[in-house]
Amino acid sequence: DEKLYTLDLNTERVDQIIFDSSQSGTIRRAQWSGDNSSMLLILIDATLYTVNTLTREVSVYREDVDDFYSSESGLTTVTGPGPAWKVRQYASGSADPSWESTIDADGALRIDSVTDDRGITLTNGRRVFLADPSDDASEHIGFEANYFDWHGTHLLLSTDFEVSLYDTISEQTELIDRTSNQIIDLVWHPSGSYFLRRLVDELQIVELDGRDTRNIITIFSASGQYETQFDRKGSELYILTQQSNQHLTLQ
Repeated sequence: DEKLYTLDLNTERVDQIIFDSSQSGTIRRAQWSGDNSSMLLILIDATLYTVNTLTREVSVYREDVDDFYSSESGLTTVTGPGPAWKVRQYASGSADPSWESTIDADGALRIDSVTDDRGITLTNGRRVFLADPSDDASEHIGFEANYFDWHGTHLLLSTDFEVSLYDTISEQTELIDRTSNQIIDLVWHPSGSYFLRRLVDELQIVELDGRDTRNIITIFSASGQYETQFDRKGSELYILTQQSNQHLTLQ
């Protein structure tokens, strides 16, 4: 059976959230409320619940929800059935949506993030959709992408062999680079001037500015599973493999 717990970092106390038999099912997403630090939102099957972590009270919040995301902007939901998915945003405490749009997509549509400066990011297999609730229009834009990463208002996207950059301010997409080796991940450098591009058997750091010559440096050669993590300044890169952990200082 699926169980959910809360951990108080100050007291190190662990408490299980108790659901009754009518609230059983598959936990699809759990997230803290964007405007109430003591409120937890939990999606079980297609029912969205609120959990007051002070009183432990569990209540039904909304039904027929396929996905949700809570942020300072309020609550964003996706409801089906597809392929015509309804994406709605609700102001805090409001029962009626302040904005909505319809996105046509085969298969599940999931919310990746919601922010004030770049709107709603949604994923659907090899597709990424952007929607902007601050715009009165209900339009959205879609991209083919296996992997993507945000830095401010710039969205880095990759297909199997190409990396592109979308600027939400100018609403322009620029091809950054092509490679003959398959891309299996990409991550922004914290500075926004470089990005990591992971190929099947090597890890590269790529300069964004290619007006003269684009600098591309292989910093790690390996296949198999591993994870990468920059420190906050981007001067240190940690590579975590199943066999060992490595640390690189970037100049």
